[in-house]
Amino acid sequence: MSSHTPERIIYSLWHIPRGVHYRRLTQAIQHFSQACRTPAFEPHLTLLGGLTGREDHIISQTARLAGLLHRYPIQLTTMSGLKEYFRCLFVSVEPTELVMTAGDQARDLFQHQDDPPYLPHVSLMYGDCDNQIKQAIIARLGETFSGEFITDSIYLYDTTGKPESWQRVRSFTLT
Repeated sequence: MSSHTPERIIYSLWHIPRGVHYRRLTQAIQHFSQACRTPAFEPHLTLLGGLTGREDHIISQTARLAGLLHRYPIQLTTMSGLKEYFRCLFVSVEPTELVMTAGDQARDLFQHQDDPPYLPHVSLMYGDCDNQIKQAIIARLGETFSGEFITDSIYLYDTTGKPESWQRVRSFTLT
């Protein structure tokens, strides 16, 4: 028996685009990953991150959340970037009432009301990229990722460690 203490598992709730949006976002993420030597990851809109605790409890709470939410549109708008690792380069999501309500319901259910304000977005690149490079990418591709997809599921991911090691735990269909 190992005396090694297992790493604390961190979970996240995602919406994952489908169809053409999934393909285009995946291609962009892979391109930026190779060109800028940054991690690759599955395209997603994080509904809530930083969840810890027993997996069975998180699964049951996520199932409850999926029962509260109905399918809703996710409107991708413009590209932007921040000086933050996980928001280095991203596509903003229109903060509609449905999007923001879903975020609020997730925070309430998981008691994360004190988290920073919800900024719905789909990341294209993680890491630390020179601002001039980001601005050039935005100027060249700015409207490329605009459009809408319907989300009909919540995906529970184990987001412990580096993005390359993240794994899907389960998916939940919205009502």
